[in-house]
Amino acid sequence: MAMYKILELIGLNDSNQINIVPDNNKLNYQIDKMIPLLGVLDARRFQIMMCIIGGVQCNLAHPPKFDLICNSIGDPDSRQKALNQAEKFIQGFDLPVINHPENVRKTTKDSLWNLFGDRSDIIVPKTIRTSPRRLSEIDQIIESGEMNFPFLFEATNRNEDRSFLLVSSPEQMGELERFPFDGQDFYMTRHIDYRSADGLYRKYRFYVIGGKVYPGHLIVANHWLIQNDIQAKSTFTKIPDAIKGEEKGFLNLFRKKRIPVFDMIYESLNLDYFAIDCSFDQMTRPILFGVSSSKHYLSTEKEKGYYNKKIRNELNHAVQQMISKKLQKEKKNSG
Repeated sequence: MAMYKILELIGLNDSNQINIVPDNNKLNYQIDKMIPLLGVLDARRFQIMMCIIGGVQCNLAHPPKFDLICNSIGDPDSRQKALNQAEKFIQGFDLPVINHPENVRKTTKDSLWNLFGDRSDIIVPKTIRTSPRRLSEIDQIIESGEMNFPFLFEATNRNEDRSFLLVSSPEQMGELERFPFDGQDFYMTRHIDYRSADGLYRKYRFYVIGGKVYPGHLIVANHWLIQNDIQAKSTFTKIPDAIKGEEKGFLNLFRKKRIPVFDMIYESLNLDYFAIDCSFDQMTRPILFGVSSSKHYLSTEKEKGYYNKKIRNELNHAVQQMISKKLQKEKKNSG
């Protein structure tokens, strides 16, 4: 049985910080927003070496022979420096790459708007990136017509709920003073009311693994801001049985249902693995919330038991197949 060696690139955030977590009298480091793929591989066939990359150039003094590079740096907003260094690092190897850093950078909100904003088969909220030093600069953007109310204002690298604000009218503009206008980047995103006909909000997730689309999960809520299952369910006084059935049934309903525009997104981004978060309008067009390559395909955002054994095996197999095809393609080319 052949043994394959994979080099996994892991990225520090732009401040080069690592979280230290105590575990049974030991201290372990924790790096978030990684592309979570390699844990499913058989250790008897795959040897994985991790290389942590930050804002300085990464070099291996005596680089061993690898068969594949897996870029696990998945967030282009908080890992810009790491992605830049990873791309330079990869140039020194003639190897297949899972999720090339160049393509991960295409998943920022403003990049998605620039790529797909003019299409009629998908709704992409207009997003601009700005680095204001004072509130008047945001006023100018509104007055110029570049952005209209309502819009979502958020730090590009936000990790907390308080780092964003939905601005619905001119009277709310003063509330933006709570943000530090120190030159850091912010997104201004046109807010779309995506309520369904029954007045509820539905957030769908799909995974694209090796070019094939898989249903991830559905979360239904009484509020537009949907973060996870627990938070969404707290918006109900009592969760209707029909909602529970709809969320569970989503996995089977969309198993064979093809959404052509997702194929277009895959071809445009040229990423091996990523998640699509969206809703649908009354014409069944996707309303794109975001694309991320740092979401796990067995999401912890859903309650325990949402994914049965058959679905877990199917998704695990899809990841294994994606990596095997990359390796086989390289073997064929080198042969």
